[in-house]
Order: sequence, then C-alpha cells, then structure tokens
Amino acid sequence: MEQPLPTEPAGLRFQDVVFLSVTALVLVCFVALTWAQWPLLTADAARELYVPFQVKHGAVIYRDFYYLYGPVAPYAWAALLAVFGEHLQVLYIASAVHLGLLVGLLYGVARQLLSPAFSAAVVVLFLSHFALGRDLQGYLWPYAFAATFAVGWGLLLLLALLRHRMTRAPGWLVVAGVAVGLSCATKLEFGAAAWGLAGLYFLLVR
Repeated sequence: MEQPLPTEPAGLRFQDVVFLSVTALVLVCFVALTWAQWPLLTADAARELYVPFQVKHGAVIYRDFYYLYGPVAPYAWAALLAVFGEHLQVLYIASAVHLGLLVGLLYGVARQLLSPAFSAAVVVLFLSHFALGRDLQGYLWPYAFAATFAVGWGLLLLLALLRHRMTRAPGWLVVAGVAVGLSCATKLEFGAAAWGLAGLYFLLVR
C-alpha cells in the first residue's frame, strides 16, 4: 500500500511570520551596526570589488582577465551597477538583500521537515556561526560571491525537491532544473553537487 505523502504542519503560519520577522529585525540591526565594515580589501575579497566594475566597463571574464568561477555572480553585480550607478553602496545593499533571501530559503527548506521553532533555530545557527562573520568566510562580503550565490541555488534546489515530494506538482521540477543549471553556471563544484542531488532524488523517488 502506498504511503501518504508528508504534509506541512497546519495552523502554524502566525508563528512563521513571528519567527521570520524577528530574524529579519536581527539581520537589519546587524547590517546597520556593521555597515561597510565587512570587506577585507585584500586577496579574494578585493577581487569581488574589482570584477563587477570591470565587467560593467566592457571587460569579458576569461578573455580579458582570469576568473576562476562561473559568470552568474559578476554579471549580476555588473547589471546592478549599470542600473543603480557605480557605487560601492549598491554592492553593499545587494549583498545584504542576498543574505536576506538566503535566510528565507533556508527557513523554507527547514519548514518542510521541522516545526517553526526548530526552523528558526536552524536560521539562528546559520546567522550566528556562518553568515554574520566579518571576514572572508562571512556571507555579507565573502571570498567569492559565486560561493554564496551557489549556496542559494542549492537551497532553492532542496526546497523544490522537497515540495515536489510533498505535492507532486511538476512545476517544482522546473524550478529544480533551473536551480541545477544556475549552480553549474555559478560555481562548478556546487553544480556537480546539485546534479548529484537531483540524480539521487530521481533514483529514490519515482
């Protein structure tokens, strides 16, 4: 007899709003108190400033200068500079917004498996132990935005696969495919992991 698909906990949406609101407030306060103090303008972090400005002025990665990762992150940042102007503040704001999106995705993944309280605990651990460091390993200005972008695509892939498992809606497979493709175009090792996860899912869940 086929087992029923798992469902999300019912009647807890108000708790979700409360936990996410508190997390957003903490993140905003941290960003405000440490504004523009994140980049360590040495080694890899300096490259993350240099590359988008060069792309914005017509340079082509791989042809005009060496770049180790995929094109998604530098061209996304270059597009923001083209729209909002060539200011470091644009990249600072974009980085903070990107971290907020990562937090939302992480909470969404956790909520497929856990209660609101435990999902909030996962987010708190992520922020306190990983995301909010003011060094090359922090998420506000990392050693490579390709890495944090790829983490986002990975979280989107996990969310899509979990939602497909629960709902069987084919649209989630489309989202998963987009996430895998963007992972490959952002950072190759993350793309390989995304392909592996997607392949394992289709082997185990039919």
